[in-house]
Amino acid sequence: MLAELQAAKERLRSAPAPEEKSGIVKGEESELSPEEIIKTRATFFASGAQHWFPLVENYTFPTEFIPLDKIDCAGIGEGDTDVTDRLAAEVDKVLAARGWERAFVKLSTRSAKDAPHILEEGMKDVDMNADGETKVRQLSFGIQSRLCCANGKDALALLTSSNRVKEDCTYALESETDEEYKSFGFCLVVREWKQEIALEAEFRGIVWNGELYAVGQYFSPLFFPGLSATKEAAARDIIALHEELKPVLAGVYPFCILDFAWEGEGKVTLIELNPFDGVALGCFPASTGLFRWDDEKDRQIIKNGPFEIRTREAPQSEIALKLTLGHAWRDLLFPPRGAKERKVSATQDA
Repeated sequence: MLAELQAAKERLRSAPAPEEKSGIVKGEESELSPEEIIKTRATFFASGAQHWFPLVENYTFPTEFIPLDKIDCAGIGEGDTDVTDRLAAEVDKVLAARGWERAFVKLSTRSAKDAPHILEEGMKDVDMNADGETKVRQLSFGIQSRLCCANGKDALALLTSSNRVKEDCTYALESETDEEYKSFGFCLVVREWKQEIALEAEFRGIVWNGELYAVGQYFSPLFFPGLSATKEAAARDIIALHEELKPVLAGVYPFCILDFAWEGEGKVTLIELNPFDGVALGCFPASTGLFRWDDEKDRQIIKNGPFEIRTREAPQSEIALKLTLGHAWRDLLFPPRGAKERKVSATQDA
């Protein structure tokens, strides 16, 4: 069994890396010492949903967990049908037991929002003749609305096609010992899905030393005209919720990133908690959004305040918008000049 696991680990290691930075710096990509690498890995997996959910259960969405041993972890990464069929059946049991019609199924670390099927389906909502801002908005919502599944088979198909998921499975299997792997509590997370959250309703907050000073819109590339009028109300509610959460979170997660859904006056829900350490986790712009960890002024706000909520106050130019996107999205929404004509020509030739 040990030989099989090692072989699976090596095969997973060769999986192509995600096109967008994950917020994880590890192995040969970092200048961290071996001890710091182990600490970073522990911090990353300690931020898994199964660890923080019990602390905030009354403030977030109903959730169930399916533990993953090393065989399961390798099987998801490799798409082993014996493993995925069994886990799909476990997801179906959760749905039946809880009476949920749909669920959002992810790893305890990250979701499969980069799955090729999700991108392909999301593109069906995109009007390629629209302006860049509209196209990004349409694809963002198209992907978000398709992340839910009505059965375990569909959920596992998404997971096994995701590079993000493969990367996290590989990372978990890099654990030095069985005891270290067990400490991760690595698992599948099954969350009830009732309806999509409006893009403009999602906010991301960065917590430093237990304090929340920096909050920004989650979909940071986009301009939402109505946010300027409602962001102060959103800020008040998010601050109020964090004050309730702080007594239970500060001692365990003094440094983290929190995602919120704000759906009107007094209506705010914690979506999830993400790792952030100011060194190797969550420091990339894709993670911090409208705040930049590599900008000294922004870093001081994150660390010391005063509190600031940021929303985009005007649409970006198309060039600037493109630069905020990963390669996959950019190539789909803004294909290279002549690509459409070449495709039409090829079709005619056929």
